[in-house]
Amino acid sequence: SDMKTVLDSQKFQRTGACDDTQCLMEMGKLLSVEHIAGGTVGKVGSTYTVTIRLVNVETGGIEAIAEDRYRGESDYLLDIVDYLARRITKEFFETKAP
Repeated sequence: SDMKTVLDSQKFQRTGACDDTQCLMEMGKLLSVEHIAGGTVGKVGSTYTVTIRLVNVETGGIEAIAEDRYRGESDYLLDIVDYLARRITKEFFETKAP
């Protein structure tokens, strides 16, 4: 809700989802963050493909990416997204550690 408040106050409006890098960069700059995560969920038959990427707000470079496939009920997609978000965060910070 804090992100929504900031974005609303900055008049950040997009139609549809914000899943492209440019949109994520714009949102990240408004939120004054160095990195922002975004992704997609696709479905073929009963199989979902979830992709999350961590984007450097300044350069637009993808710092980390995580993908997974899941077959089953859509109710469990939130668990998959949570797992992937934790995975890319861990991957990112492990590569940045001194």
